[in-house]
Amino acid sequence: MAERVAGVDGVHVVTSSLARAKETGGAVADALGVRTTVDADWDEQAFGHWDGMSMRDLVTAFPEQLQQMRVEDDFSVEGGESHGQLAERVVAAFERAVELAGPGGTVVVATHRKPIMVVLQHVLGLTTERSWRLAAAPASLTGVEVWADGVMSVAFTNDTHHHGDA
Repeated sequence: MAERVAGVDGVHVVTSSLARAKETGGAVADALGVRTTVDADWDEQAFGHWDGMSMRDLVTAFPEQLQQMRVEDDFSVEGGESHGQLAERVVAAFERAVELAGPGGTVVVATHRKPIMVVLQHVLGLTTERSWRLAAAPASLTGVEVWADGVMSVAFTNDTHHHGDA
């Protein structure tokens, strides 16, 4: 990402408060010679007692609840947050990032799969269920353009070309 925005004036880097995003965002910021801003509203969805479980484990142990999570905005597992709660905080974080960028500016956000899905859902007007059709691979890049009049467009999604042949 640093290579893509190198030479652009006024780039800001925002990260979630989780270690993997802070590490990634920190590397981008270091390469650009800027500081990072940590915003916990970009954190991954809190999955409660599902945290740390693999998708394979969830499909096996909680198939009905997993399906509910994928279609119901207000579904949450014990100790977790619903998609609606996640969307509320992520959309607010997205709006702050747009404001931080200002007209013609650029903000790089190091975040996680579900927050990326939420932003794309917001920009494209998708339902929660349809947002699950969007891929967001680890360390992939997604770009959203916001015009001065508020119109938003998705420039690219799930770009993993920088991973090389590995």
